[in-house]
Amino acid sequence: ELLLAVVGPAMHTKAVLADAARMKAVGEAGRKCVAEFAKAPSLEALFRLGRQFSFESGLAAGKVREAIEAAAPYGQCSMAMLGNSVFAVGKVDELDAIFKGLGAQRYRCKVDPKGARLLIPGA
Repeated sequence: ELLLAVVGPAMHTKAVLADAARMKAVGEAGRKCVAEFAKAPSLEALFRLGRQFSFESGLAAGKVREAIEAAAPYGQCSMAMLGNSVFAVGKVDELDAIFKGLGAQRYRCKVDPKGARLLIPGA
């Protein structure tokens, strides 16, 4: 089960992309994290490097950073790009309670073991 949580207002991608200093930080952090992920891709690495990227790039701030840090004892959590939202796996009930306490909109999802495919209603 996967938990998604919107913990802050919309982050305007255009504003982020127009900020040269921020884009430099994003590029540096991104290159490093992608290279490390490519060496040993895993779910654990996805979350660990996602957190690292969001912190090092400066994109995770305020409630996003608070949500990521508060989630650590209960599972893995990272920032969704680009936005004031997070995604998490682990002890979903506890994570849900943390995110609810932060005033987040929360969504529980399940990952389909069959993978991505076209779903046709009624077929």
